Amino acid sequence: PGPYIFNMNTLNFENDAFLVKLKNDGTFIWAKEINENATSHVIIYQIEVDKNQDLIVIGNYEFNPDFDLGPMVYNQASQGSYDFFLLKVDVDANFKWVKTFGSPKSEHVQRIIIDKENNYYLGGNFSNQILLGNNLVNLKSNSSNDIFVIKTNSDGKEIWAGSYGWTNN
Repeated sequence: PGPYIFNMNTLNFENDAFLVKLKNDGTFIWAKEINENATSHVIIYQIEVDKNQDLIVIGNYEFNPDFDLGPMVYNQASQGSYDFFLLKVDVDANFKWVKTFGSPKSEHVQRIIIDKENNYYLGGNFSNQILLGNNLVNLKSNSSNDIFVIKTNSDGKEIWAGSYGWTNN
């Protein structure tokens, strides 16, 4: 690679995801791939920096991508069609953890907000239900496209979750 070229090996020609770190003047520092297999799809929707200067990444995924941006492997299988993820890496893209949320249907995360206490609020839409990690909270939709809000702490543990919607009748 030259000063303006960084080679990345894509195996999936449509939905690989990557993070790039640049200096304020645009000088390249690093680039890391989230997905490195031929079948999985990863779409990043938002990246924020929390109070500890960690990168918080949200998006959707399908199948079984590797979320570790380094040499280790941390695959997470989706439960159905598109599920969503909350990924935490440090400023050098070293993997800390990933939390995944899903069901046999599709769920889409669209926004994350970080509050003053370093809690994370995720918002998006879903149909059917969302199963939430170790707390086994189960959000059920009233229609084909309800919205959700999930609050986690800075370790990704769910604090509360709510869904909002109405019936189609």
